[in-house]
Amino acid sequence: MTDINKAESISNVLNSEYPSHSYPITIIEAKKIGLSAEELNDNLNKLLLDLNGLYSEMAQLAYTDYDEVNYHDNEILKIVEGKGLKLFYQKDKDWHYRIEERRWVPMNDESSWRKMELVSGRITERRYYVR
Repeated sequence: MTDINKAESISNVLNSEYPSHSYPITIIEAKKIGLSAEELNDNLNKLLLDLNGLYSEMAQLAYTDYDEVNYHDNEILKIVEGKGLKLFYQKDKDWHYRIEERRWVPMNDESSWRKMELVSGRITERRYYVR
């Protein structure tokens, strides 16, 4: 966008007239505030809804190996994808409840960014270190 005044006006509306960042803005509203928006074709819309379903499934809480004072948390918190590449942050740690202190204590924290990549037709996964 090259019109600074229009960009500032849109920014002000988005930052002050909606209740939260997750508030859905319809195409009609987007056009009304000055954004260039158009309806998706049915095929692309279906693909995006399918992708959202997969992301929702991946990001579910994943508690395993639990009892009253221990559990393992293996939740995926962030996902970034590109062609042939997926980066994601996975929480991977044990939790123990110290009864005498009345608090949960993390243990064996292996949480990290992970990188999945398509290389020569095979998917590889490894830790990814953000610098």
